[in-house]
Amino acid sequence: MLFTAPVFLFAFLPLVIVATFLASRLSTRAAMAVLILASCYFYGSWQLWALGILLISTAANLALGYVIIAMRSAPPWPRRLVLWAGCGANLAVLGYFKYANFFLETSGLGNGALDIILPLGLSFITFQKIAFLTDVYKGHIEKIDPLGFSLLITFFPQLVAGPIVHYRHLVPQFSSLRVTPNTLALGLSVFAVGLAKKTFIADNLAGYANGAFRAAETGIIPGAWAWMGSLAYTFQLYFDFSGYSDMALGLGLMFGVTLPLNFLSPYKSTSIVEFWRRWHITLSGFLRHYLYIPLGGNRHGSVARYRNLFLTMLLGGLWHGAAWTFVAWGALHGLYLIANHLWRGAGLRLPGMVGWSATFLAVVVAWVFFRAPDFPTAGNLLQSMAGAGGLGLPFSVLGFVGADEATMLQWGSGLVNPIDFAAGCVMVAAAAIVALAFPNTAEIFGIVEGARRSVMVRMTRSAPAVGVCLWLGMLTVLSGAPTEFLYFQF
Repeated sequence: MLFTAPVFLFAFLPLVIVATFLASRLSTRAAMAVLILASCYFYGSWQLWALGILLISTAANLALGYVIIAMRSAPPWPRRLVLWAGCGANLAVLGYFKYANFFLETSGLGNGALDIILPLGLSFITFQKIAFLTDVYKGHIEKIDPLGFSLLITFFPQLVAGPIVHYRHLVPQFSSLRVTPNTLALGLSVFAVGLAKKTFIADNLAGYANGAFRAAETGIIPGAWAWMGSLAYTFQLYFDFSGYSDMALGLGLMFGVTLPLNFLSPYKSTSIVEFWRRWHITLSGFLRHYLYIPLGGNRHGSVARYRNLFLTMLLGGLWHGAAWTFVAWGALHGLYLIANHLWRGAGLRLPGMVGWSATFLAVVVAWVFFRAPDFPTAGNLLQSMAGAGGLGLPFSVLGFVGADEATMLQWGSGLVNPIDFAAGCVMVAAAAIVALAFPNTAEIFGIVEGARRSVMVRMTRSAPAVGVCLWLGMLTVLSGAPTEFLYFQF
């Protein structure tokens, strides 16, 4: 059941809102129970067998949390052993479903030998459970609420693709679970912005990105086409996942729950370090606190710091998908970050526009590996972007600007459909303007680290834009089949 599906928008969501409102009249615990049941139905409608895995693993992690608390007076090593066993078991489940075939193929032991389907959201859910066990071990969680933990894991707004949430941040909010006109107004507003991002921008960019990458699978393509396709994917991915995150945030707000922000205009960044503070914020935070710091962080000198940084990004790339192209993407960003820190350590700074251009170009190049199905395709597209296939503008475009015959032969190509190319350029330009010039969700609604100002102030300021977003989103939803979010595959 997609957030963009009519059955979700016009049946499931209204029924859950009404049921939660009625249950909250009895007690907050009753409302929590309703949301757990609704969330299980939501997840089970995707993959019923995966719901069983979700429930079993939730119960197992809850039990491990109780064991760690019960051993609080014991020596550190037995508690640490339970923590390692729990984290290992969670990673083993993820490893089997997500990486078994990859490791078999890489080791030469098989080629897709196992018919394994990855349960939706397993990567995000696994990180949340590891964070829970680690926080219990460190004493950040002194008492476990089993109903709260169950809702934390199953809460349908963030169940499938995040954001990655923490027990100590989210469960206390469940004590004030409620559905009111204000929560619905604010939640629907944020949801509408995300809906428009996904259906009106991301889905319309998908065709241009897919066309370029499919063409690159067969060889070098004209440079103009390669750039248009890579930029189309750059903005498609952003508006797809940012749109999902806004929709998840809006759904949570409908029930009085503030999920963490995941994006703060990352394409406005003037350095890679800044980019990772703005892009997929909850993943960046998890990798920093639960991988980079345990590896040693920056506590043992510069060499160890850069090694830990590189390993963190390498594993972050592998987390996104069981393919060497994802590892290459992570490795690239690891090298980018190392170069950025070395540059800053030398006391050097780039002017704002130069820094932004270098950062954006580096991000676009890395996205080629993220999207390409294999290295040959990525290599073909990058070579095309570098000019190996010529500029390749459509002849009609060059003719329109008055180019002579020699210029048309040098810079033109008949391989690119002029109408599709022009439409793609317009879509990419429009997406770039929205991403780079418009305020982000946090700025529009004043949502910063869960702070809540007067809902009327936010609604009054953003009402016209929200109305347009809701109209565009609903128009797109009702006019065609909804498409899955890109991050569902991760």
